[in-house]
This record gives sequence, C-alpha cells and structure tokens, in this order.
Amino acid sequence: MTDGPKAVQEEQADDGVVRALSVAKTVLDAYRTGITRGELRERVESYIELRASGQDDDSFERMFGRDKEYLRATGVPLTEISSAGDYRYSIDPDQYGLPDMRLEPAERLVLRQAHAVFAESNIRGLQHALWALIPEADPRMTPR
Repeated sequence: MTDGPKAVQEEQADDGVVRALSVAKTVLDAYRTGITRGELRERVESYIELRASGQDDDSFERMFGRDKEYLRATGVPLTEISSAGDYRYSIDPDQYGLPDMRLEPAERLVLRQAHAVFAESNIRGLQHALWALIPEADPRMTPR
C-alpha cells in the first residue's frame, strides 16, 4: 500500500468495515435477549481500544452511530428496542446473512482447514470473514 492521504483513508475505511462486522457478530451472539450500548462497548475490540485511548463518550457515540448506519445501509436488520432508559440492539439471524450456500463436503472441508490454519491469526477481520462463511464454527475456538 502506498503512503499518503489515500492510503490512510483506505485503512480507516477497512477498519470501519471490520468494526461494523464485529458489532454485527456481537449483536447476533446476543440475539435472544438483545445487547445494550454499554455491553457492546465492553465487547467490541475497537470500542474497547477507543476507551483505553482515553476517548470520551461522545467519540464512542459518533463511532457507534456510524456503525449502525453502515450496517443498516448494507441490509443488516439491526433493531433497537427501548428498555429501561436504554436501548437493546438485536439482529434476527433468520433475516441476516446469505442463504445456505449448499457447499459440497469437500468445499466445507477446505473452509474448515482455512479456519484451522488462521485460527490464531492477527489479520483484522479474518475471523469474522471465516465466521460468515462457516457460521456454526465459533471463531474463538480452534476447529477439531
């Protein structure tokens, strides 16, 4: 990648997509009960890093607002339900994602092998991409 403003802009865009996917995954994991803003702030890596860097609540709210807009603009059915002065967010898994890809056993095997190879990878977004392809495989667990 080249240096300069364009490279910085592309990296920030990539970070935004990875962060939004992380938000979607975290909300999906809690779809039965929903999840609050505060819980998201404690579970999404980029939000944790934001707090650790000393950023204020307004910075988090702006970032979270952009993430919600991005998810909705890309067709993710993120819902907000008011609950005791706060909102709970949820995504119905039946309305999210692609239909079953009906992969052949050999294709599933290749995806599982890729998951195993990259399970400990530090490549941002890779675990979420693999999870999107193999939703039943928890990206935090190394496949057997």
